[in-house]
Amino acid sequence: MKKIISIPSIIIVGIILPILLFYYYGSTQYLNLFFEQQMIPLMGTIMALNFATAASLQAILYNIEENKKIKFEKTRNEIEKNLIFMIIVFILTFILQVINLPERRLAIYFLVSLKLLLFFLYFYILYDLNRALFRITNKI
Repeated sequence: MKKIISIPSIIIVGIILPILLFYYYGSTQYLNLFFEQQMIPLMGTIMALNFATAASLQAILYNIEENKKIKFEKTRNEIEKNLIFMIIVFILTFILQVINLPERRLAIYFLVSLKLLLFFLYFYILYDLNRALFRITNKI
């Protein structure tokens, strides 16, 4: 539970708030173009790479379990949860790209903040999957 609250809080304070300050002071063109043209393709590519990594990781775990009789139940569960969370974040980001909010400044800042939070959470999911991969080496 601590991870669910602390990671988004760090992302909001350390990354999103400074970006919103630049957005507020007129640097909106790059961010708007990024949201419109690059965000979904980039996240889709990352998701495809993450699924390939997870599949190969599952195969490695299976081979190790067969040869050394070591069980990796927690690691397998963590991989599954990361992939499900990644799908949920991708769907939420896609929905946020499609909806149109009224042209109120507060609604625009909220939408930009939410998109940025989901985008940077995506990178945390990548980190978490790689962390699971490196945990395996500690057991071997």
